[in-house]
Amino acid sequence: MNEERWKEELDESVREIEFNTADYGYPIGKVMWFINPGNTIPMDDYEQIARRFSFYMTHGFEEDMPLGYGNLTWFAGPYKDFVVVENSPSPDYQWFYDPTWSYTTQQITAYQEAIFDHMYRNIGMGVLYNQMWHDYSIISMPQRGKERIINESNLAMYDAMKARFATSDIYCPTPEDLMQKLRILAQWDYRWESDGETVDLLLNFGRCHLDSLFHYAGGMGVRMENTRLFIREVQINGRNHAAYSDRVVILPNLERGENHIRIRLSDKPSTQPRLTYVSKRISRVVQRGEQIEFSVLTRSRARFAFYSPCPAVIRNADGQEWNRKGDGILRGYVDSDRALIFQPLGDEEFVLLRCGFTLKDITRARGAVCLQLAVHDSENAELAFRTSKKVREIRWGSRPLQWRMRGGSVVVSGAGLKGEGEMVIQLQ
Repeated sequence: MNEERWKEELDESVREIEFNTADYGYPIGKVMWFINPGNTIPMDDYEQIARRFSFYMTHGFEEDMPLGYGNLTWFAGPYKDFVVVENSPSPDYQWFYDPTWSYTTQQITAYQEAIFDHMYRNIGMGVLYNQMWHDYSIISMPQRGKERIINESNLAMYDAMKARFATSDIYCPTPEDLMQKLRILAQWDYRWESDGETVDLLLNFGRCHLDSLFHYAGGMGVRMENTRLFIREVQINGRNHAAYSDRVVILPNLERGENHIRIRLSDKPSTQPRLTYVSKRISRVVQRGEQIEFSVLTRSRARFAFYSPCPAVIRNADGQEWNRKGDGILRGYVDSDRALIFQPLGDEEFVLLRCGFTLKDITRARGAVCLQLAVHDSENAELAFRTSKKVREIRWGSRPLQWRMRGGSVVVSGAGLKGEGEMVIQLQ
């Protein structure tokens, strides 16, 4: 490779991608991220990549050495913000040339579930999970000259892993979010001290190369290790912070310079309502009395969970469910950027157990509960609640609705409902 060949291989490819996507009516703007082509690119050529791209996913022989990952600057020349993620532990040439690297669908499903469970349960944080089952090892068509197992379909493995992701509390960044968070980890300064029950942590963005990095701290976690104590209370820059699990503080976006995080520990878990999990970036978490306001940034589905020992709802969530397992967990999701509000209901007279609609607001007056809803998938969505009083009537605007009892809860189907409206539940 020489300079002219690099221009042909990379610059021409970028121009072709940008032109063709725009020509078909899907302009993507500038191509900023790069995935390795068929042949490996040696590390000492990484400056050629860094000149053109800010984020690089690669595989190849150099990965047999635990060197290139994260904020890679050794081979990037003057491009100190170049981020590299290596997406396999060893070259896929091994799989291509080794005919014994071949599995049934049942085998690959069992192996992949075991790998996932180990990473999720035993490691828990700091793992970039990539399901790298190469086509060569699970191929559904014969490879010429190689004795391989021929699977009719491998969809069962993907369905199994889809279920794992849907039921596990995993952070799912976009490429841009991942890139910026790896830069933060490589470039920020921190120091900490502890007296056993209080941890004081200082995070400083002052030496970061990019002035905007502090905008990407949201969703990162600070984990308490080497202790049996639980997080009882958190303050960030002198303000109470209501986003933490038993041992992980969930960060919002931080301030440009130095940030002081004080974490108080206890021998018992906190009983305070708080955000305990989020799958996407959060820009802020603000507690106002009993309510907790938070903002989620997502280009796809974002999931989140609150610990709430008493009945509560999440206003503006596209769907939610409280206390399904009797653990006081309120789970919800949104499908776009959203400002949300965690709101306690106050008592057990009316408890919203499940809502498959976007809940805009909830109020109570004169023996009635009024729900402001936006209906998206009316045929499959439903609303379920529990009440200590008898239900007299349920209406959608001026239209009466039918309901049924299921396991002690009242269930209302969304069939036939459209758009935004008010559901009024009259109690007596």
